[in-house]
Amino acid sequence: MIKLSNGTLAVAAQYREQPILEYQNNPLIEALPPIYNKVEVAEKIGNYPYIGDEERNLDASYRMHLVQRIFQYFQALPIHLELEQRISRILRQSYVGRNPFSPEYAQSFQQGWRDIERGAFQNYVRNATAFGMSIVGLSGMGKTTTVNRIMRLIPQLIVHSSYQGKNLSMMQVPWIKLETPFDGSLKSLSLDFMAKVDQLIGSNYFEKYGKKSRLSTNVLLPLMGQIARSINLGVIIFDEVQHLTASRSGAEKVLNYFVTLVNEIGIPIIFISTPKGIGILQSEFRQARRSSAQGDLLMDRLQKDAVWDLFVQGLGRYQWTKYVIEMDEELNAALYETSMGIVDLACKIFAMAQLRSISTGKEKLTPSLIRKVAEEQFKLLKPMMEALKSGKLSKLAAYEDIVIPDISDFVAKEQIKVDIGILMKKETTSRIQQLLKMKEDAILRLKFLGVSEKNAGNMVEQVLSENPEQADISLIVQEAYKLHISEKSKCEKKQLVNRGNDLREIVKAGKEKGISAYDALRQAGYIKSDYGTDRGVAG
Repeated sequence: MIKLSNGTLAVAAQYREQPILEYQNNPLIEALPPIYNKVEVAEKIGNYPYIGDEERNLDASYRMHLVQRIFQYFQALPIHLELEQRISRILRQSYVGRNPFSPEYAQSFQQGWRDIERGAFQNYVRNATAFGMSIVGLSGMGKTTTVNRIMRLIPQLIVHSSYQGKNLSMMQVPWIKLETPFDGSLKSLSLDFMAKVDQLIGSNYFEKYGKKSRLSTNVLLPLMGQIARSINLGVIIFDEVQHLTASRSGAEKVLNYFVTLVNEIGIPIIFISTPKGIGILQSEFRQARRSSAQGDLLMDRLQKDAVWDLFVQGLGRYQWTKYVIEMDEELNAALYETSMGIVDLACKIFAMAQLRSISTGKEKLTPSLIRKVAEEQFKLLKPMMEALKSGKLSKLAAYEDIVIPDISDFVAKEQIKVDIGILMKKETTSRIQQLLKMKEDAILRLKFLGVSEKNAGNMVEQVLSENPEQADISLIVQEAYKLHISEKSKCEKKQLVNRGNDLREIVKAGKEKGISAYDALRQAGYIKSDYGTDRGVAG
């Protein structure tokens, strides 16, 4: 690894021999990770958090936390493996027409920098192999999560120094992921891109060009293309494409620019969208994708088949109830019926059912419990679930999107039930009573020592907060009395300081009146006359 001046960790290029002819002798392709087979992909993108039998014997309060581990679970499914293969092909095909040692590429690379400096922008490389794809899926199907896990297999920054004995001082950014702007603003998109590049490689494009409000979109967009070419960008991922539906005019401009990126600059694009964005992706961008050999990927809800069974089998391992139930057909069916094959919803229902089971003390999952929790907590999803049952994607597009609520409120309510149960236990009540009596006894003893009841209470609380396990009343009283003496000493010192200030002021005022310091202090009552006589008079 190489640490850049901005703190970013980059990978030093290591070149791998390529069995595919068009991938050979191209450092941008050879520096990429190997082409993984599907078994390797499944191992690398899957995530199966730890669960041990000993954890199921922990107190309910701990197990309420452990249930959250369900959301770390990620089962690699066939569609995930297919998506990784497509992204792998898109990325490598992106670099086929952009070999740094080809005359055309070298010219565009050097000329691009000069163009940025003088504000003139041209297109030098046409990459016929560049194309993109769209990933369309329901909210909760893990589109973004899956893409993120796949992209982690690919370094985001590679530093080249030499290749086959030739100098090659350059950076390579295989991918950048952006979120589509809500307002369809091309300027926002360009500036976000510059900021991401700056953050990654330590450049100052945003500072140099982003703050120049006079630069129009017509200048910023070609500039974005030049920057992409200069950093050897492999692919751009645009997430949340459905945002463009909020601005139809903006959507047309953004998508036209996407076409330019693909056709003129040679940067393939991967779109991620919910069904809401289907209309956009099937209109403006249709022409640009006609030559795509990858096609589009629909991440639909899981059907109740072997793929669903694989997902549920893995999910079923994560039970923190005291009684572990086998994920038989009844539980399987109840979970599918309530989630309709949406993986995020299935995980949430499975977690919520466990939380309810733990909080009520029943400690066992049942089909009826799964249905009851889903019915109570996801009432707002009912019409959308009916649309899912219809199997028609067009009906789903009629909704803004299926938004699956988070479960934080549910967790808080179930935790309250656990807490109430703990507080109502005899041993807990007894401990609380003992603590209260201990505090009362300590305060009473401090009162006998001359400490006011209010101060005594504060001192005892402070001692117990610093040492909550302390149960010896004598030690509590000793520590509290030390605090009292310390506070009393501070107050007396403060009074002395204040008094000292007063004495100086009295002497000063007396001097201004022409009387001695002694007489000024005596008149102020700080010096008593001996036996009622004045100074200088014989007694």
